[in-house]
Amino acid sequence: MSAPLKAIIFDMDGTLIQLNVVDELVRRIHQIADVDPIGQYRAERDDLDVIISNLSPEGQRYAKMAFLEILQQHVDNMIIQEGGPELVAFLARNGVKRAVLTRNYERNAHVMQQMYVAAVNDATFDLIIGKDTPYDTIHPPAQEISKADRIRQICNILGCATSEVIMLGDSIADDIVEGNRAGCGGTVLLQPKGKHGGEKADAVR
Repeated sequence: MSAPLKAIIFDMDGTLIQLNVVDELVRRIHQIADVDPIGQYRAERDDLDVIISNLSPEGQRYAKMAFLEILQQHVDNMIIQEGGPELVAFLARNGVKRAVLTRNYERNAHVMQQMYVAAVNDATFDLIIGKDTPYDTIHPPAQEISKADRIRQICNILGCATSEVIMLGDSIADDIVEGNRAGCGGTVLLQPKGKHGGEKADAVR
């Protein structure tokens, strides 16, 4: 990384906290869609909100109930990642801005933030961008925004270039590749493999 480091963008699930609610949500909603009389014939499998909207009325009801149940379990069982508070506190002391970029929802991210505040008793994150954070007037709320575009959004808000930030996460496809696409000055993978078992860590730079 040749440019000066001005900010680190953290993934949340599996990075700042141990539990990964996104994987559980995807698994459960896909299960419901696979047996739904309408949803099983729809090709969309990326954006959960779109998947749910394509289900039968009964399927939508089951999916929304499962969604709320899993999100509440996630909040109830949230555990801070070991070493996370110390790293965040170190960055704050050294003037490096900290942002959270997650496919989780803002309300859950703010629960996580309060846990970090209690742990470090100091400043934690300068910005949180969740799945439901407004992006612009062109994209409807239900449309999934790529992480690369979200990284650019964060840099614009924080007033720095993408080459001056590092993207840190636990997924090669969702964090490392997207960070590289956005032009981040560096990307850091926290685990030897991403969320998809077949991925290799040589995507990290």
